[in-house]
Amino acid sequence: MREKSVPNVMQQSDPNVTQQVTALRRRRILPIRTRTPAVHPDATYLARLYYTALDDHGYDTLQELLCPTFVHDREDMTLDGRDEFVSFMRDGRPQTETTHVIDQYIQSKHGDEIVVRGHLEDSSGDELFVFLDRFRAREGKLVELKTFTRTPN
Repeated sequence: MREKSVPNVMQQSDPNVTQQVTALRRRRILPIRTRTPAVHPDATYLARLYYTALDDHGYDTLQELLCPTFVHDREDMTLDGRDEFVSFMRDGRPQTETTHVIDQYIQSKHGDEIVVRGHLEDSSGDELFVFLDRFRAREGKLVELKTFTRTPN
């Protein structure tokens, strides 16, 4: 019996997910003949892509990760909508040559929420601030980000 190819929804997803689905089918944990339901990446995966996009200036990738109604709430401002957020990250933030150093990811039981603890470094490796980000995801997109910051010790 020949396996069916993974549906287009999966091909747009993470290649690791596609490999995992194929492996599960081979082990007969997932049926071979049925269509695989849309599998959306969890909040941890999306958060990792988010930080990589910011650090690498991948604003097109960032745009794709965010829901159109995305909201970023932080102590000094609220950015309402994906376009406003991406525009600020590209053109409005004080420093763009930064690196997010992640200390810990804590994902919710259902995979739709993640808390990330880390710090932001400038281009010379100096710590600018410590952050705690809480992301919410829905249907494979980030819908909300709440950021808390403090100055380094």
